[in-house]
Amino acid sequence: MKRFKFRFAAVKDQRQVILDQKLAKKANVLAELNQAHAEKEHLQTLYYQSLHGGAQVGQLFNAQQETWRQLRLFSLREEIEATERKITSLEEKLAEIQKEVTEAHRDLKAMEVIEEKDKKAWRHEFKVHQQKETDEINTTRFGRSP
Repeated sequence: MKRFKFRFAAVKDQRQVILDQKLAKKANVLAELNQAHAEKEHLQTLYYQSLHGGAQVGQLFNAQQETWRQLRLFSLREEIEATERKITSLEEKLAEIQKEVTEAHRDLKAMEVIEEKDKKAWRHEFKVHQQKETDEINTTRFGRSP
């Protein structure tokens, strides 16, 4: 009797490829998200440094330096807000991709369940076939008629 061959092997392989692609896409978005968080953290650090870097008590006040510092603070706030918007959009994109990954996992699992059922049916058929062969051998060995 032939060895077990899954009738939907090509479909299962294709679904595995699709799952791998979705996981790679998710990994890319996660990398972008982590980079955006790191960028936001860096900008916030620069913002707080600039915020506390103004004229201190007992120092001379320089209007031009203070104007540049205020412009820098405004610019950093704008960059932080832009980064937060980017993070929000990446989190939404990640949620969508996670749904796609979940669906791809479900599809692959369905193929695995079908494969397992086919394998059980094949094993049963194989055992029945072996039993018939054994019965025939025993029948011919002992000369009984069926």
